[in-house]
Amino acid sequence: MISPRLTGLAALSVVAVLTAPGALAAPTLAYERDAAIFLKQQHAQAARTPGVFLARKFAAMSDSAIGFFRGSASLFYRDLSEHPALAAPVVIPISGDLHLENMSAFRTARGVFTFDLDDFDEAVEAPYTWELVRLLVSLRLHAREANLSAGATERLVHRLLKGYLDRLAVLARNPGSLAAPVTARLVPGPAAQAIAEAARGRRSALLAKFTERGRLRETKKVVPLDPATARGVAQALEAYAAKRPEPASFFRLKDVARRRAGLASLSRHRYLALVEGPGPGHADDLLLDLKEAGPPSAGPWVKRGRGSDAERVRQAWDRFVPQADRYLGVAPAGGGGLLVRELSPWRGEVAVDKLRTEARFSRYLDAVALVTARAHARSGRAAAVLADAGGVKALQERLSPFSESYARQVESDREIWRTYMDP
Repeated sequence: MISPRLTGLAALSVVAVLTAPGALAAPTLAYERDAAIFLKQQHAQAARTPGVFLARKFAAMSDSAIGFFRGSASLFYRDLSEHPALAAPVVIPISGDLHLENMSAFRTARGVFTFDLDDFDEAVEAPYTWELVRLLVSLRLHAREANLSAGATERLVHRLLKGYLDRLAVLARNPGSLAAPVTARLVPGPAAQAIAEAARGRRSALLAKFTERGRLRETKKVVPLDPATARGVAQALEAYAAKRPEPASFFRLKDVARRRAGLASLSRHRYLALVEGPGPGHADDLLLDLKEAGPPSAGPWVKRGRGSDAERVRQAWDRFVPQADRYLGVAPAGGGGLLVRELSPWRGEVAVDKLRTEARFSRYLDAVALVTARAHARSGRAAAVLADAGGVKALQERLSPFSESYARQVESDREIWRTYMDP
């Protein structure tokens, strides 16, 4: 059971690695194509979390090429910057880390169950092609993991890009449909199953999993905080609550701990707060996730906006998935700030590692294509993207060779990384 004293102030800081807001930033690290050297330099400059959490991230990157790819977005964008032909002239807001596991089912603030993007830590304005290339590399790595043939993989790439362009064309003609969530009716197959899983969620089950007698339960993923850091999180939460419409008692802090979740985000501070909620009992307590926002991996190669990184991520949530979380907000905490969201009991995920056949991948990719097209259509530039893409054949010829060679590069880099981790 975790129950630190919550008084005073702790310093929560982020190491800034980018140039001034609004400037076209240059890479801050001397580049070495040795993946291990590059990533070691990056983490040495921006180490934020306890060593045990960072070690778990590094281990996950060693476990599989997919894990390595998810944990090395900075290396991906550094490599991508060496291929200017892949940077389309059409620049739009992108999620920045689009891969097959960065979307899920959840209940919106309006009580509707949807399937959509769910991670905007890396959100920036960049060429739409950067987003698609990262998605294709992810697809290829998962297809390799499933032992699909080269022919099957190319058919999946074609299906994904065609689905994306077809849906983008529909959305260009009917932008008003973007206001409606992606329900199970629109995404049959694995995504619809994820929505059904989300609908079965219960707050009582979530509280039973994470709490015990009104306090957070210590686990491998929920660990105690030192008193100074706990005080800092408490003050950050107070600042967040001061801007909320709910009464102050709603956010009375019962307990707080460090939280381990995700993969790339293991290198950032992340906290779990148990707060009072609407009533004085335990049954309606609320679990809030407070996640440190850092500079986006694509940041050195795009123009930065003004404001904190937490505000950048919050704005991305509002842009891509309106009304996704009624408690979405920002808590000031030095550096990039903390993004606040509810740890919702109503979530469902697609087990991409279990999509072992071309047919099962195809059904899921139909949902991925729709979600990606909707995200890009929200820029208001769907017609410009379609004109630049030039059709599915042209787009596939433009993006497919790099995504194939880069998938092989990821596998090679992962082997180098494993040697670095276990010499």
